[in-house]
Amino acid sequence: MTLDRNIPNGKNGSENSRRKILKSNKQGVTKSAKTNIYSEKRIMTLSKDGFLKRLPISLYRSQHRRGKGFIGMVTHETDAMKLFCISDQFETLLLFTDKGKVFSLKWHEFPIEASSSAKGMAITDLLHITGEEKITALVLVPDPYWSYAPLLEDSPNVIAFHVEGTNLKQEYFLLMATEKGEIKKTSLKLFGSIRRSSIIAMDIEEGDKLVAAGITTDNDDVILVTEQGQSIRFPVNSLRNSSRTSGGVRAIHLNEGDKLVSMSVVALETHLLVVTVNGYVKLTPIEHYIRQNRGGVGIKTLKVSEKCGKVAASKLINKTQYLMLVSEYGVVITMRIKEVIGRTTQGVLMMRVEKGDRVAAVAAWD
Repeated sequence: MTLDRNIPNGKNGSENSRRKILKSNKQGVTKSAKTNIYSEKRIMTLSKDGFLKRLPISLYRSQHRRGKGFIGMVTHETDAMKLFCISDQFETLLLFTDKGKVFSLKWHEFPIEASSSAKGMAITDLLHITGEEKITALVLVPDPYWSYAPLLEDSPNVIAFHVEGTNLKQEYFLLMATEKGEIKKTSLKLFGSIRRSSIIAMDIEEGDKLVAAGITTDNDDVILVTEQGQSIRFPVNSLRNSSRTSGGVRAIHLNEGDKLVSMSVVALETHLLVVTVNGYVKLTPIEHYIRQNRGGVGIKTLKVSEKCGKVAASKLINKTQYLMLVSEYGVVITMRIKEVIGRTTQGVLMMRVEKGDRVAAVAAWD
C-alpha cells in the first residue's frame, strides 16, 4: 500500500514538500499489528472531569433486564460518566466540543487500562483544550473512510489523514446538531487535517452548544430526539453542504424548556431505542417514523413522566446486537437486544438506577 501525502514540511511550507508514508506493510502499522491491537472490542469512556480510558469489552458480562448492573466504570469523588463508544476497528476518533471545535485522536494509541477501576488519562494531556470547553460528542471514522499518516516530526501541529475518494462510491458528510435544535452538514473531506489545537467544525450561537455529530451521505435520513420525547426524521439531502466555519439551520422546532439530546443516521430494518435517565427504554421500528419537513415540531416518540424521567439518549439498533447502558456513577448493564425487542408501545425498565444517579450514555455492538 502506497500513500502520497501532500503536506508542508513545516520549514518552508512548499507545495512540493511531500512525504510518502506507510509505503509498505513493513512501515507504519502492519496487518499483524492491527490484528494484535484489535483481538477484541474496546470501550472508550470519557468522564465529566475529562478523563479518558480504553477497556476490553470482555470485562462487562451480559445481564438481564431490570437489573441493578454493576460498578464497571469507576468514577472518582465528584466526577461522573459522560460519554462512551465501542469499536474494534483501526479508526480515528473525532472529539467535538460544546463550542463547535473538533479534535482528532487515533483510537489505537489510547492506553489500555488493566482494570475498570483505573482513573484513566486526563484529556488535557492529549488535547490542547481549555477548561471552558467540554467534549460533548464523539465520532469514530472507520478504516474504509480514512487512510492514516503518523504525526510528522517536522510538523508537530498537524495530524494528517485524508479520505481515499477513489475508493468511495459516494461523498461522506459530517452532521452536527446543537442543543437548541440546529443542524449542519459539511463534507468530511474538510476535516482531513486537524491541528493539535483543534479546528472549527461549526459556528455555535451564544447560549447554544453542540451535542451530537455523525457521518452520513445524501442518500440517508436523519432522526433527532429531544429531552421531552419529541422526534423528527427528514432526508439529509434537504440540507445544503455548508462551509466548515459556518453555522447551522433549524432541524426541529423545540417547545419551551425542551432541548435536543440525540441524533442518528437512519438505517433500514432497525429500531430506534430511546433511553430515559431513570433507566427505562423504548424500542420502535424505524418505519414508524415517517419523513417530515425539516424544522417542524416532529412527533412524540416517548411519553415523559416522573416515573420514567426525561430522555437521556437514543440510538438506532438491530435485534442481533448487544446493548450497554452506563450511569453517571459508572454502573453498567449489558444484555442482548432481544430481551427488550418487540416492546414498542411503552417504555420498559432496563436498569434500576439508584437515587441521585441517572443514565448517562448508551451503546450497541454486534
